[in-house]
Amino acid sequence: MSLPTAIFIDTSIFDEQNYNFSSASMSAFLEVIEDKSIILLLPDPTRREIERHIEERSEEVIKILENAKRRAPFLMKWEKWPFKRRDDSVVFHLRKIANDELNEFIGHFKVEELGYEGVSLQEIMCWYDRKWAPFGIGKKRKEFPDAIALAALVSYARKNRTSIAVVSKDKDFEKACCRYTELLCFSSISALTELILSVDKRVEEVKKVIEDDPILIVKKIKEDFPDRSFYHEDDYEADVEDIEVDDVTINDIRVIHIGENEVAIAFEAKVDYSAHVRMDDHSSASIDSSEDWYMVWEEYRGTVSDTADISGIAKCSVSSDWKVLKEVLKFEIQEDSVSVKELPEEKYWKYE
Repeated sequence: MSLPTAIFIDTSIFDEQNYNFSSASMSAFLEVIEDKSIILLLPDPTRREIERHIEERSEEVIKILENAKRRAPFLMKWEKWPFKRRDDSVVFHLRKIANDELNEFIGHFKVEELGYEGVSLQEIMCWYDRKWAPFGIGKKRKEFPDAIALAALVSYARKNRTSIAVVSKDKDFEKACCRYTELLCFSSISALTELILSVDKRVEEVKKVIEDDPILIVKKIKEDFPDRSFYHEDDYEADVEDIEVDDVTINDIRVIHIGENEVAIAFEAKVDYSAHVRMDDHSSASIDSSEDWYMVWEEYRGTVSDTADISGIAKCSVSSDWKVLKEVLKFEIQEDSVSVKELPEEKYWKYE
């Protein structure tokens, strides 16, 4: 496959990276495109969506800080505590930091901002009527921003007689791209990075070695996964402890960097694990609002089994003939925290 001259990065990719533009996979991507003439396409609906998501995440940070202050009021007496009170300027400052990082990332490319000139609303309404991706049923009936962005990309590709690498985690967006030969789909930044590197024959050689025997990567995942921060999605104050990994399945491996006797890969994996959960059953609570009194009498307690989808980066040394993976030199799981979804089956009297 030849290298596309233009790329489009969907909001879902920035969401997956948690807007960390200095992550290992983003840094590796920027390194390999440094001497390439690649155009970054930025449709207006996508730019607006990215900015909206940054604003929403900034608000989430404020809520986390407010909750921390409520749970530990003594933080207010800490002279370095950054959030004495809710202030719109704090949200503005957080958004500015994230937007500055975004603009620095964009600055590595020649950027083409796509407006609405080449967009056919009649064509988009045909997609809508036929429930063609990115439209669908339910909430997917409202995917007009994605549809307009897609139409803008198709218009650009046809006008400039070029192909576009579309990087997106959104399955419906990917399904829509399949209708157009000009749009080439990639599920991650790492997948596109691997394509750019693929002119080096060692890429396929070492990728096959790792796929045939990923034992070193699996071992590192089993060692590092329990060190994440675990919380229950129904109650952030629940105790989640004693994490044990039962099984690891590698779903995807991408080569993102090649050195003299080193290789860096990006991976995606599913981890089956167990955890001990202890969580209040708030339905058992007694409440007296006049006395500002709240008492929970029962709690869930026990070991649950759950799964987590993770991604990460591994840098490994290889043999001189590129046929043996020797050692993992650096390893990083991207997810710092993991949400547990399952509840213990048993409930107990909390004060026994």
